[in-house]
Amino acid sequence: MSLKTNTTLSFDEFAKSVGEFGKALQLSAKPLADAYAKATPEQQSDLRARWMLNHLIGQGYTNAKAIIETGKGKTAKPEHIKAIDRASSDFTYNIKQGKSKKLPESDARKIRIPTDRKDYLFAVLDECYDADSRAQQIDMAIADLRALKARL
Repeated sequence: MSLKTNTTLSFDEFAKSVGEFGKALQLSAKPLADAYAKATPEQQSDLRARWMLNHLIGQGYTNAKAIIETGKGKTAKPEHIKAIDRASSDFTYNIKQGKSKKLPESDARKIRIPTDRKDYLFAVLDECYDADSRAQQIDMAIADLRALKARL
């Protein structure tokens, strides 16, 4: 199988090139990842916001700022949501380098949420997110909260 481009590469050659480029990119990002890890939360937020903007510009979006301001809400275009997801994924992979402050699933299940707060949160989810399941509503809310946090 050949991919038709300016240069014809086999599927295997293309995969190898992508892997080599990814490795080189990861190595060159190491100093940036180290600086990000040492930064204050405010600095980290600023770095992420700058990454998102410049990554979208790099993807060819001249309206990158507007795309970020719209976020991934109901009025966002699917193409823009994918662009935001790519930028976010690349940020995690290259800058955070997979490091996350998430609790392991087993620890998260041990956290007790007071009943009144849980009822209130479910009411907010029902009011704000139309989805087929509670899990989808929560995923949508998390995406919105991450977008809000990126703007801080």
